[in-house]
Amino acid sequence: MQQAAVVSTTATGAVSEDKSSGFIPSSSSGNFAKISTSRRALLGVALAAPAAIAAPASASSSCWTTAQAAFVKANEAMNAYARDYLAPATARYGAWRKQWPALANINDIAEARAGNAKEWPLYARVQNRHDELFRRRSDAFDVLVACPAPNANAVAYKIEILIADEFWEHEGCEEAMRHLLADLRRIGERA
Repeated sequence: MQQAAVVSTTATGAVSEDKSSGFIPSSSSGNFAKISTSRRALLGVALAAPAAIAAPASASSSCWTTAQAAFVKANEAMNAYARDYLAPATARYGAWRKQWPALANINDIAEARAGNAKEWPLYARVQNRHDELFRRRSDAFDVLVACPAPNANAVAYKIEILIADEFWEHEGCEEAMRHLLADLRRIGERA
């Protein structure tokens, strides 16, 4: 499992990050070795973004506005749940688990097995709900990335989220890079 970045957006569209809460399951497909996009490539795209000049509003603005609002809503729901439910559940389960040796198999200790039968379902239910909210946020972000950015600020917004989420470690990174490059080329042609 890897820790989830908690991304917040401000009224100006700036993105901030807090990796202190939540866990997300890592990819089980094992395709990370196939990803050739590096952190350097992602940051290279980020450096190219300022060269793009803001373009006038178009039909893509409507798509962008809708997709951004959906992402912000999904992001806020996940972050609030992580703060209000997952963090306390993780702390509770962690405090219970600390009473047993770190490397001990709790199934070998009758008292621990009984306690785990009580504690684990409570934690797992909260974790599963957080995972569901994370998937919804991921789906909303996929739509946002695929939606044509109406201007350079919108491209920068996408890149800020990619960086905050350490997106270069995910399978969808190459596709996201293609969308960002298409955004930059389209905006550059209008300049």
